[in-house]
Amino acid sequence: MNRTKIICTAGPSVASQSKIENLVKSGMSILRLNCSHGDNKTREEQIARVRKAEKKLGKPIGIMIDLQGPKLRVGDIPKPLMLHSGETWKLGPHLEPSEKHKTIPIGFKKLGLAVSVGGRIYMDDGLIRTQVLKKTVDEVWVKIINGGQLESRKGLNIPYYKGDLPVLSKKDKDDLKWALSQNVDFIALSFVRSANDINMLKKLIDKNIDEHTPLVIAKIEKPEAVENLQEIVKVSDGVLVARGDLGIELSLPRVPVVQKQIIEVCRKEQKPVIVATQMLDSMRYHPIPTRAEVSDVASAIYAGADAVMLTGETSAGKFPIEATKMLNQIAHEVEAHMIQKTFRKMPKDFGLASYRDAFIFNVMQMADDIQAKAIVMLTRRGRLTKVLSKLHPKQPVYSLAANHYYYRRLTLYWGVYPIETNHKLAGKRIKEGVAKLRKKSIVKKGDRLIFVFWDYQSDNLNMKIVEC
Repeated sequence: MNRTKIICTAGPSVASQSKIENLVKSGMSILRLNCSHGDNKTREEQIARVRKAEKKLGKPIGIMIDLQGPKLRVGDIPKPLMLHSGETWKLGPHLEPSEKHKTIPIGFKKLGLAVSVGGRIYMDDGLIRTQVLKKTVDEVWVKIINGGQLESRKGLNIPYYKGDLPVLSKKDKDDLKWALSQNVDFIALSFVRSANDINMLKKLIDKNIDEHTPLVIAKIEKPEAVENLQEIVKVSDGVLVARGDLGIELSLPRVPVVQKQIIEVCRKEQKPVIVATQMLDSMRYHPIPTRAEVSDVASAIYAGADAVMLTGETSAGKFPIEATKMLNQIAHEVEAHMIQKTFRKMPKDFGLASYRDAFIFNVMQMADDIQAKAIVMLTRRGRLTKVLSKLHPKQPVYSLAANHYYYRRLTLYWGVYPIETNHKLAGKRIKEGVAKLRKKSIVKKGDRLIFVFWDYQSDNLNMKIVEC
């Protein structure tokens, strides 16, 4: 079991029970459902497959809903359009897609007001690049600089355009209500610009659900988000480095620098961080990745990413299972080296000085001293587990969750393996935890475990060493 978590994006390539189960067997911890594509019926079918796989394989699988947010996109294109360099195409909200007439529908009514003649419009994560030749209020004529095949609902970027689109559209609000009705575990918000965007989403969630609220993940893909990074991380439950749009909104050479910056801020704030976009992009079409892609994934893990995410590789690629297995293998090799080199952090590395953090760090040190097989957290909401996860202990961390909501939400944290428990009292949970770990052949007779829990009688942190 790898410590770095793997997130796979749902789509036509994995729209069957066997494919979902194979993703889980290959290392997937969380399935992402992108609300920019598909419909609720299709998404509900995928959720049902995940829950069935979870029960069959005995492994918790988180569900992440990715809200579209204020992202500009091309419209529906039943058949992909081939755009050739040097051609002139017309873009507008009411156009029908046509190679013959060189027209592309755009889901933006006032496109002409957002661009200037001579400016650039990028499509499909910047793979297709165009220059504006002329415009009206809602239609634009562009020259294709770098062509390619354009598919339905691909992203559209206008550099330096901030606009006044609301962070949550009517579609986003409808998708959110549906997601909450499905008891999903994570809600990712696209194109976050400030902490206010996250607070607005959290307030809307609180209005629609009383308890067991999903974790809110901020997607960093705008220059404004980078400028307001510290504040966004503080109010979010986690962060996703969305390198596709970052590479267009910023310059490509800045993306690795910003990625490292985001990971460092998340470590200090003890928030999980996901690195995404084109991790193994060549595996959409080929059974093996490039060497550069393998190094890219490894670099993200070395830097401290809690999770890495596949998008087109699993949603529409030809080799979704192979891509997931490859990500799993890369993580395994890197983590073995990290643990050998004692890749752990001390409280001072985070600027921490609280009693809680010092206690957890000393538990980690003791686990080394007594050669404990694992550290076991008795958690209600996973707060202590999250602290330990960010310290990167040498030992695996098992978190006994008495609530299946938190059981699934712990699937995002580095080095943490959730185990569902039936008891709430510490003594009974410890006995149950030992029994379950032995049943799973994780521990054997003579192995030592360190249990960490909050003692509600003394209102203090406590620990217990158990020899199996």
